[in-house]
Amino acid sequence: MMSITCRPASQQDITVLNQFQRDIVRTEAPFIPGRKEEDYTYYDIAALIESSLALVAVAEYDGKVVGSGYVQQRASRHYYKNPHHGYVGFMYSLPQYRRNGVAKSILGFLGEWARENGMDELRLDVFAANHSAISAYKSAGFESSMVSMRYQLT
Repeated sequence: MMSITCRPASQQDITVLNQFQRDIVRTEAPFIPGRKEEDYTYYDIAALIESSLALVAVAEYDGKVVGSGYVQQRASRHYYKNPHHGYVGFMYSLPQYRRNGVAKSILGFLGEWARENGMDELRLDVFAANHSAISAYKSAGFESSMVSMRYQLT
């Protein structure tokens, strides 16, 4: 197993993080029926880095940024005991570093921040057909809790 270290992202990481975001969007495009054909992004990374309600993290190996993720404090539904949970997104590992503990390290780092900030649960969304991501999350201890379904009206 590689020696992965995690740290909070800074504005100096924006160039590599924007590349990660482009890779995520390209990878997930086939999972999105009816998506726009134009360029789009999911995240305002600079704003997330500056937010006091979020932590953007990067994973490094041998001084190189090899992965990313964020956790953001979000309001839980009224029937949960804890009024907030940590929502995880922007999970990415460079392909050549996958299956080496990058995602698990990032999730642990994000989870610690969430715990220190009063959250007792991490949640995330993943496309049902993204089997490699689901496998990575399960190996980090996540479990399915709800299924989102769609029906295409023509």
